[in-house]
Amino acid sequence: MKFCSSLVAVLLILSSCNPDTERSMYVWKTTINFNETDINFLKTNKITKLYIRFFDISVSENGTSFPKAPLKSNTKLGADFELVPVIFIENGSLAKISEDSVENLAKKIVSKTKFLAENEVGLPQFTEIQLDCDWSKKTKQPFFKLIDSVKKISKKKVSVTVRLHQLKYPEQTGVPPADCGVLMYYNMGQLKKTDEKNSILNNKTGQLYLKNTEKYPLELSLALPVYSWTVHFRAGKFLSILSNLHEKNVDSLKFLQKQSDNSYLVRSDTLFANTYFRYGDRLRLENVSISELERSKELCRKFTNHEIILFSYSPETNFLHHENVFNRIYKPD
Repeated sequence: MKFCSSLVAVLLILSSCNPDTERSMYVWKTTINFNETDINFLKTNKITKLYIRFFDISVSENGTSFPKAPLKSNTKLGADFELVPVIFIENGSLAKISEDSVENLAKKIVSKTKFLAENEVGLPQFTEIQLDCDWSKKTKQPFFKLIDSVKKISKKKVSVTVRLHQLKYPEQTGVPPADCGVLMYYNMGQLKKTDEKNSILNNKTGQLYLKNTEKYPLELSLALPVYSWTVHFRAGKFLSILSNLHEKNVDSLKFLQKQSDNSYLVRSDTLFANTYFRYGDRLRLENVSISELERSKELCRKFTNHEIILFSYSPETNFLHHENVFNRIYKPD
């Protein structure tokens, strides 16, 4: 009996050292129209929490703040998942807002969030609001005050997104007075540079931020990318980001000539999928691989907890349908 008790104790300790990874996803759309297939896909892959973009906050030149592009949803996701409303705040807007108007902005955020939660996603009660802002040294004061005000008015947990530069240099950008945060481990490259290989995910670049970096004062979950896009250049200058070109169709398009693994040259003036391509334009296809995501998870282990949030779910995200993607990303450490 004593031996059995000791064995049980050891197993409990071991299991507590390697807890299961919490499976979460961002949903970053202005309109959500998920069907039963989408819901079943998320449930089958054991996704329990969704971080949903509710609206953006913009501030006019005269300092007036207003919600922009509010969420429209035909799916009451609150019945099936734990939901966290996410509000995106343009960093440049914070520079225009006066200190006296921060609390008024917080009231607008809380009021709009409650309205959309109940009327769009069927969530009359929620416990957390996430503020997504790439704050800087110049905007940390109004942003941190906004966090305090949202916490006070909503009486809810407030989380924030943390970029790699904020993780690396907290003495410059400060540490927000939030309850917790999410390390956004993506969009780390130079998107508009023609010689960039992959601006979405580059672990060599990520390591430069993580090397000799102390653990952040806030508890951090980890956000990893599962999206792809195509970067369009003309005459050596960035033109746009395209979502209608991807690995499944690009090699079959006769107006494109492959230059390297992810680089293509436009061979003739062409109108395709409502986008005009001119002879000589260059395209860079950017995506992620499961092996790179596994490496990302390993590199960030020191800084994050056991929640991994994939950015972001969309029915069109072909990468998510790879048979091993969820099992490999969410494999316990």
